[in-house]
Amino acid sequence: MAFGYGPHHCIGVNLGRLQAEVSFATPYSRLPNLRLRPSFQPHQVPGPTFRAWTSLEMVYDGPALPRTDIS
Repeated sequence: MAFGYGPHHCIGVNLGRLQAEVSFATPYSRLPNLRLRPSFQPHQVPGPTFRAWTSLEMVYDGPALPRTDIS
């Protein structure tokens, strides 16, 4: 929905998808013990258009791994 459809399809869709992929993958690669809090109960934002949670409770134990992409 955000990128449009048909003749109104966003020309930056591939860049947007790549940015989303990197932004979700990076925390998990640097924080291997990151996980949802066991007692977390998701509550969806009310509305017919978007699916989202009102909050996201995460737990992490252990050191963060160093960045490997620094030039």
